[in-house]
Amino acid sequence: MPQENEQGQERTEQPTSRRRHKSREKGSVARSKEINSAVMLFFALCVFALYGPYLIAEIRDFIRYTFLHFHEIDITPSTIHVFAAQRLWFFFKLIIPIFFVFAIVGIVSNLAQFGWLFTTQTLFQGMKNFSLNPAKLVQKAFSVNNLLITGINIMKLVILASVAYHTLKYEIVKFPSLVQIPLTDALHYMSVMIFRLSLKIIVLLLILSAVDFIREKYKHEKSLKMTKQEIKDEMKMVEGNPQIKAQIRSAQRKMVISTMIKNVPQADVVITNPFHIAVAIRYDSANMGAPTLIAKGARLIAERVKEAARWASIPIIENKPLAQTIYKTINVGEEIPPKLYQAVAEILAYVYQLNKERGRQFAHI
Repeated sequence: MPQENEQGQERTEQPTSRRRHKSREKGSVARSKEINSAVMLFFALCVFALYGPYLIAEIRDFIRYTFLHFHEIDITPSTIHVFAAQRLWFFFKLIIPIFFVFAIVGIVSNLAQFGWLFTTQTLFQGMKNFSLNPAKLVQKAFSVNNLLITGINIMKLVILASVAYHTLKYEIVKFPSLVQIPLTDALHYMSVMIFRLSLKIIVLLLILSAVDFIREKYKHEKSLKMTKQEIKDEMKMVEGNPQIKAQIRSAQRKMVISTMIKNVPQADVVITNPFHIAVAIRYDSANMGAPTLIAKGARLIAERVKEAARWASIPIIENKPLAQTIYKTINVGEEIPPKLYQAVAEILAYVYQLNKERGRQFAHI
């Protein structure tokens, strides 16, 4: 049955990468404590199987040496701390490899489940959810989830007990005969039997923990699912509200147009369609390699370009093919391409000639 949120909407959509990231930041990941325990037990068994004989031999020799040479050891109030430190250091050197292996196994086990993750939010969340209210404690203890976990643990216990029973029932009949064999042989037999039993139980725990991890993964994925409205809200949050984005684009376009219109008085000529398109060309032979388009527009913007040109007394020349070509192929701020040099040069020459004639007229006046 699909999950529902507080508004009753079904959580049917796959979680987005942002939701996964936020969940991970909070420490909410799919993990199974059972895997950590099972893997730790498995490696503990391997360590004691490989390292155990050496460990036992070292402790046995140490105890034997201590009892045989105890009378030779000078223990006084001033040297007892040295004696104790030496013995502690001996045991520390023996057990440090075990702790080192367990630490590595614990880290690798967690990394294999959910990768590298460091967060303190789970601690604060746990403190936040902590309550001494008896009603809440009883409600939590008898919740559906806790009852399900209890049932699963009981089932695991029954399975493990069955495996232990079927393993021991064939071995227990041999126990009375152990008193008739040497102690070392009896201990060896018991060690092998315990090792075999432990191995069976641990392998079974690994299988059960793998199933538990799959269950936790499913629960986690289910908890991350989103409603269609949550998807929409997140898209608005990440990408921005479409209406606001449209308003921003509109404001940016108006700003660009306003700046472009302000540049029209710097033009040498405005070439028109004549009614639908207007492009403003500027050429400074000292600073430009080629004529440059400083403004262009269609319809209403074209009218504004022409109006600004009239106010600044910039010549407006009608050339429909050239105006259309420049408008469609060149962006504001770009130079005129070589294929249009001839056509633009002719217009600029005409404008310069026109300006000279006007200059002579003003000088004559």
